Amino acid sequence: MIHSGRRRVAVFQTVLPSYRVGVFRAIADSEAYQYTFHFGSSRGEPALHVAAGERALPCRYARTRSLRLPGMRAPLRFQPTEVRAAFGHEFDVLIFGADLHVVSYVVASVLARICGKKVIHWGHTLGKGTPQRDWKWSIRRQVMRLADGVLLYGEREREALARLGMRMDKVLVAPNALDTRQARLLRGALTESMLAHFRGQKGLVGRRILLYVGRLLPEKRVTQLVEAMPHLRRRVPDAKLVIIGDGPERDMIAKLIKRLDTTGAVDMVGAVFDEQELALYFMCAELAVSAGGIGLMVNHAFAYGVPVLTSDNLWIHGPEVAMIRPGVTGMFFRDQQPSSLAACAATLMNDPAKRAQMRQACIRMIDGRYNEKAMARAFDDAVRYVLEH
Repeated sequence: MIHSGRRRVAVFQTVLPSYRVGVFRAIADSEAYQYTFHFGSSRGEPALHVAAGERALPCRYARTRSLRLPGMRAPLRFQPTEVRAAFGHEFDVLIFGADLHVVSYVVASVLARICGKKVIHWGHTLGKGTPQRDWKWSIRRQVMRLADGVLLYGEREREALARLGMRMDKVLVAPNALDTRQARLLRGALTESMLAHFRGQKGLVGRRILLYVGRLLPEKRVTQLVEAMPHLRRRVPDAKLVIIGDGPERDMIAKLIKRLDTTGAVDMVGAVFDEQELALYFMCAELAVSAGGIGLMVNHAFAYGVPVLTSDNLWIHGPEVAMIRPGVTGMFFRDQQPSSLAACAATLMNDPAKRAQMRQACIRMIDGRYNEKAMARAFDDAVRYVLEH
């Protein structure tokens, strides 16, 4: 192992989504450790190119092989680079994504322990659904025992592991975050005249906006948002639902809009990836909403000061749901009840003073804890912990 200078840390991911680039750049800025990021995909796409003018992210392309077995929803994946790193002498600490479909991280964790390297498992660890002691948990627990540290996305998951009997001294938290720099700049740069012009372009003048941003997937239950609109319009006649995203349920949602005669009350925008356009939509919105599982959309909305409304079935959501504090940064409605969704939305939409308070609370939460710098500090803390224990 290398003991001179900064200790070297390898972070492995099967892919590097665009929303992680800024976070990984903040992690790479560490003065304590030298990070290298490994990522690839099962289809062999070339490595992501960091935007021109930005400091290059220290990353390497690592091909990921896939095997889909009958009856499995997701393929098994194997990243040979993880195993080679366990044998090699380049890195002191290995951080693996905690996804049991990636078989190589389990193999590499065993080999790393034999070779005297420190290992961190980073990710959800619990899978989906309410945590319970079953055969899946038994497997996950045995795999986590291979790690010197377990790095979770939120305190909710840490509390769940404690209830399940996990040894907690090595369980740490890195609150899941987006790169908030651009949102912070846009939040200050977009003027009222720019917002007014945008509303005119998009047909939003005089409308009060409920915003959904995400994939159009069954588990997102976007159809329930549409079903809630007739109820909401009785309480808030000028309410309008704007749906940003694409996916397999697009046609079904479009047909439902026509069937419920809500064409004037719902806009399907399609996928939008330009952050300035997304910022304009968020800053025109009174609420962000999801009837199904929610994740980093919470962070995205809060970065622009938009409270979030979602289902009270907490374990259908990602760990980011812990950011939603009823009456402070958002609200929960009764699961799978569009009328409850509408009633909660109307309560907040008809209380501008409350929303103004919530807007500030959302921004404070992002600026104080759920941002790329805080996540980078948590990574350093986790590395320091495993090296000292």
